[in-house]
Order: sequence, then C-alpha cells, then structure tokens
Amino acid sequence: MKIDLHIERLVIDGAAHDADAVRAALTRELAQRFADAPPDLAGFAVPSLRAIAPAAPMGTAQALGSGVAQALYGALAGDGAPPARTPR
Repeated sequence: MKIDLHIERLVIDGAAHDADAVRAALTRELAQRFADAPPDLAGFAVPSLRAIAPAAPMGTAQALGSGVAQALYGALAGDGAPPARTPR
C-alpha cells in the first residue's frame, strides 16, 4: 500500500513545542492510522480540513503530534462532520 499525504500548512495555536518533533510524531501516527485504515479511505483528496485536537494535556511534542493526528484522522474517517472529499 502506498500512502501520499501532503499537509501544506498546519496551524497549532497555543503550543510551544519544537515544530520538527511535532511534525515527526504527527507523521508517524498518521502513517500508522492510515496503514490500518479501511479501503474506503483510499483515493481521495481534501482541499481543506479543520480538526480540533483533544483537550488532553499536550506536554510533549510526541503527545501533541499524536493528538493532532488523532483529530485529523477522525475528521477524515468521519468521526465527526465528514469533510468534502474530491476523488483523485
């Protein structure tokens, strides 16, 4: 399975963590979640997506990256308001 994920811009308000560490944690977590994803999450693009990370304490870059990944995956997988999907 090949996964291409492009995040052009990610805005995280109120966090004072190393951006590279957050990006690495986010990438790892999303890769793991999409590797286990059902087939209906394949072959689409989302031009814009808003997700709200869990309100749990995000004391480390790893926790913040994982929380953001969970929120993004939840929004894409339909664990909330489904995003507008564009077939690729």
